[in-house]
Amino acid sequence: MPEIGFSELLVIALVLVVVVGPERLPEVFAQAARAWREVRRWILELRRAWREEVETLAEPIAETRKELEEGIKEGEHALDEAARKVKHSLSERKDA
Repeated sequence: MPEIGFSELLVIALVLVVVVGPERLPEVFAQAARAWREVRRWILELRRAWREEVETLAEPIAETRKELEEGIKEGEHALDEAARKVKHSLSERKDA
C-alpha cells in the first residue's frame, strides 16, 4: 500500500477546501469517516466468513487424509503379506 506523506496530505486538504468549500468540509469528513468505518466492517466480516469456511472445510479434509493414510498402510501390509507368501511358495518349490 502506498504511503502518504505530509506534503501529499496538505495537497489533498487544499484541493478539498477549493472543491468542497470550507463550510461543507466537516460534513465531507464525517461522510468519509462513516464510509471508511463501513468498509472496515465489510472487511472484518469477510475475514470472519472466510475463516469459518476454511475451518468448515478443514475437518472433512483431515478425515479424508486420515482415511487415505490408513488405506495406504493396509495396502502396504497386504502387499508385504503377498510378497512373503510368494517367497515362501518359491522356496518350497526350489526345495522340492
